[in-house]
Amino acid sequence: MKKVLLATLCAFIVILITAQMHNKVYSRTEYMLDTVITIKADDKKAVDACFDEITRLEKLLSAYLPDSDVSRINVSDAYEKVKVSPEVVHLIKKAATYKELTDGMFDISIKPVVDLWDIKNGGYVPDDSEIADALSLTGDVLVNAQDSTVSLAKDGMKIDLGGIAKGYVGDKVREILLSHGVDSAIADLGGNIVAVGKNGSKDWLIGLQNPTAQRGSTFAEINVDDKVVVTSGGYERYFEKDGIKYHHIIDPATGKNPDNDILSITVVSDDGTLADALSTACFVAGKDKAIDIAKQCGVDIIIYSAGDVYYTSGIKINN
Repeated sequence: MKKVLLATLCAFIVILITAQMHNKVYSRTEYMLDTVITIKADDKKAVDACFDEITRLEKLLSAYLPDSDVSRINVSDAYEKVKVSPEVVHLIKKAATYKELTDGMFDISIKPVVDLWDIKNGGYVPDDSEIADALSLTGDVLVNAQDSTVSLAKDGMKIDLGGIAKGYVGDKVREILLSHGVDSAIADLGGNIVAVGKNGSKDWLIGLQNPTAQRGSTFAEINVDDKVVVTSGGYERYFEKDGIKYHHIIDPATGKNPDNDILSITVVSDDGTLADALSTACFVAGKDKAIDIAKQCGVDIIIYSAGDVYYTSGIKINN
């Protein structure tokens, strides 16, 4: 018997904002980027401009909209040059950098393997030969920044920028808010929290969902000031078969769920795109390697594993 638990409108929100803004604000919530997005600020035009930008970026970056740049890449033949937006080129180059930084633990070409597990449609447990076939379709993505083209090195290769898209979108949201003169705002992009400035005179107080407890239960609350907070965990999008849970985070080396005891990992950084990529890579890496990656990249992390919580010195835990 297979039990399926997939994300609904609220299920993607894995970080809970436990503080309220002091001033009267405009709040807007939409379902975009395959998740729930809420932005709060004291400037309606700024918030609406953010959603206009998210709409534009989704049309470029989504692997599930047939006319997006990413989808056009995914239906191309090997070495066929696909003309795309410079932003897509920029993100693919960023992804290549993150792949190198994490020794391959972040890889946008893992989509054939993710598709094989089919969690979006209820889940499927592949055998080792099927996983090996899907892994054979991963590899490097070829980019020509001068003519803004992208090519895949193999027939059947596919990419998914979902591991950094929300981070990049969050960075753009922050830019727009600041350009409108907003100095205090909060944006929740389905678990990616963008905290602009302070919450009035205080830091933003962000509650981190306890992966082993009911929704709304936190294992820690952290204070952040003008930071991005991104959490990855295997407890939101998963299915069960024969008493075993299989979640959506795949180790690019094995094509399976990572073999470690991390239940969630949170990255705190100034750079949302980097934090998004590292939250996935560090979850795959396991505690010791995750700590090394965080130090190398200059970010702070909170790791929740079985019976243990670890956090780096830059994390401000609310007492």
